[in-house]
Amino acid sequence: MGDWRDALIVTLERGGAETAQALVSEHALFIYSWSAIILFLGICVWAVRPLKCLLEEFSEADLIAKRRGPEAIRPDSIRKDIARLQQIARDNIGRPMRMSLLLVMAGLVAPALVIALIVAFQNWFLPGAPALALAGVPAAYDMLAGSDIFLFIIDQGMRGFLGDLFEVFGVTLVEAQNNADNLIFSAFVFLYRLIAQAVSLCLLGVTIRVFWGRRRLRRTLARLQDRLSRAEAV
Repeated sequence: MGDWRDALIVTLERGGAETAQALVSEHALFIYSWSAIILFLGICVWAVRPLKCLLEEFSEADLIAKRRGPEAIRPDSIRKDIARLQQIARDNIGRPMRMSLLLVMAGLVAPALVIALIVAFQNWFLPGAPALALAGVPAAYDMLAGSDIFLFIIDQGMRGFLGDLFEVFGVTLVEAQNNADNLIFSAFVFLYRLIAQAVSLCLLGVTIRVFWGRRRLRRTLARLQDRLSRAEAV
């Protein structure tokens, strides 16, 4: 009975050691690394979706809150209406601006950091064909400068953010481009440009609505100022 118990203990200890070794093996660390990237990008998507919805729901009418009841006649009441409109406009313009900043951070900056991480440690994340190419020639990481990677990410983000503007006018910020032979990294770059384009369209829509809302607000305030001048003249 004792021999059987000792053999079981030795087997369990050996199995535990093998399991621990497997958990810290290079293959396991590789899986952990990609899992962390996927989790991080998933958190970005989770953060972007409600922000995008809130921005799309923003209306230029939010900058002007109509006064309940009859129009103000006395100067003091008109001044209060003017101050109320100005405060509402400040609050409602500040809110989409803050959300736009968060959208840029979660939709553009965070994925850009992931791409930079993959390029910096491409031998670990994507062993095989180099992630980038210089003048069409595949370039290993040690052939790249830090500025090449930074400008590459800015270049890709701007190409997505500004649509075909860069292609139409032949603008480029850096010679480094994604290496088409590295399909996984090229897919990351393609998705990043799509995300940048979606963020751009969302921000453009908000900017247009804020512009028209401010125009309506100025006209409304001008009418109130004119009414205030007439009320004070009486």
